[in-house]
Amino acid sequence: MKILVVSDYDPALLDSLFQTLEQNEAAEYTLLRKLVKRRVHYPSTEVVNLPMSTSSAENPLRLTSLLPVVAYLAVGMFAGLILVLKRRVDAIVGVYAFPQGLVAAIVGRLTGRRYVILTDGGDVNNILPNPIVRIVMLWQLEKAFAVTAQNNKKWAQLFSLGVRRRILTTTHIGIDTTRFAPRVQKEPRTVLFVARMAPEKCPLVLIEALRILRQRGVLVKLRMVGDGPLKTQIENTAAFLGVGHLLTMEGYVPYREVQRFYGRSAIFVLPSRHEAVSSSLLEAMSSECICIVSDIGDNLEVIRPMFNGFVFHLDNAKDLADKICDVLSLPKSEIARLTSNARETVEKHYSVQVVGKTLGEIMSELVQS
Repeated sequence: MKILVVSDYDPALLDSLFQTLEQNEAAEYTLLRKLVKRRVHYPSTEVVNLPMSTSSAENPLRLTSLLPVVAYLAVGMFAGLILVLKRRVDAIVGVYAFPQGLVAAIVGRLTGRRYVILTDGGDVNNILPNPIVRIVMLWQLEKAFAVTAQNNKKWAQLFSLGVRRRILTTTHIGIDTTRFAPRVQKEPRTVLFVARMAPEKCPLVLIEALRILRQRGVLVKLRMVGDGPLKTQIENTAAFLGVGHLLTMEGYVPYREVQRFYGRSAIFVLPSRHEAVSSSLLEAMSSECICIVSDIGDNLEVIRPMFNGFVFHLDNAKDLADKICDVLSLPKSEIARLTSNARETVEKHYSVQVVGKTLGEIMSELVQS
């Protein structure tokens, strides 16, 4: 079967997405995406780049971004129609509800092909609730063969927003558990943060927790991997609070190299205000880090307190510091139990093989029914 995938994920996420999709060896994929500097290649996939950069349509809800969105929709639909007809595509997959999902929907309707929309989490949180685009979004989702939600909370959000189409609860990016594997020797007092340095990820809560720990005489090192608008503020805040010497800012790290940080770090912290299913969290769990996450509903669908990780109250640096202290005081047997359970959770529910099998079943049904 031949499937057109419309997605503008960055190359790192695309690597994981297609590693997952290609578990279904019976499918051939054509990827339609905006132009990126790095050439992307996947064994059973042809990549077609649209003549526009990835900065176009980054935030479709801003008035200043309206024209790039319209341009993207026009060019994307034209290219999609040609690809479907020329390559005799059987079905279409849109990754992210808007505008990529809308391209998939319109091309599907015009060519008589069924389509699936894989929602990402950010689209459900930020775009679908907006009344300006909700009518269009509900149309495309209701006409889809199926819609995926990354967890039960996102399923409930889609349903509450008016989506009554078939909603399947599954993530679409699996974790390579052979790559993100535990290492025997970890740095016991190293805390790891892997995410974009953005307000919704709440990195400054970690800096305040570091200050509280230092005040208590508990010295840990914090390693932050990623880039973003808060990077300079994080460095300045750490220096002002007197914990700059305990902080290492790694900046942007290519995805193929990020696993070494999980392998070295004993503790992973995800203090986010919004998530869907965090790939960073799953990678840390697979690498047998002890994970401490904020108590938002999305994280609680993955982490069970004292079974496969720890939970702290959102935006509460003192509670986060308390949980880090709790982890540092754990006996080795308890650490082994928690980290083993964490890896087993990923292997059973979020591995490339498990997620790929689920998506493969959806794709087969999409084409055959």
